Amino acid sequence: MQRTAEVPDAHVRHLADQFLDAAELLLKHVPGVNAPSPIRVNAAFAIELYIKSLNSRWRVGDSYSPVTTESNVRGHKLDKLFEELPENFRDDMASKFPEVPQLLKLYSATFEIERYGFEGRERPYASRTVNEIVELARMFRAYVDSLPTLRY
Repeated sequence: MQRTAEVPDAHVRHLADQFLDAAELLLKHVPGVNAPSPIRVNAAFAIELYIKSLNSRWRVGDSYSPVTTESNVRGHKLDKLFEELPENFRDDMASKFPEVPQLLKLYSATFEIERYGFEGRERPYASRTVNEIVELARMFRAYVDSLPTLRY
């Protein structure tokens, strides 16, 4: 039987880990530097990738790149991506981390807002510390890391 997916997808999960590591590095080793946008962008993108690691499939390509991973969903809105997850993952994560759905709504558009901060878009999380979105990304890392890898 030919496998078509791995959940959580290791390639996507490891990329998410790199973005969370970058956010944590900035948060920890650049004290006193006003760098909330890069921290938020990296943490938000890590969350996006952790979610997509649970909702992806393999794509068979050419000889240069025989197998790649493709997300089953598009976009960057964290709450919408979470809503597109299979119900078992959504329910399980929400039972382990009850605050996740509300935080995802709060930080839904962070990736886009912070990347284009010069556009002056409203930041619904402006009164929150950057630690909160990093902690949210850590919740996703912990959840994804706790899952057994299944191949379909």
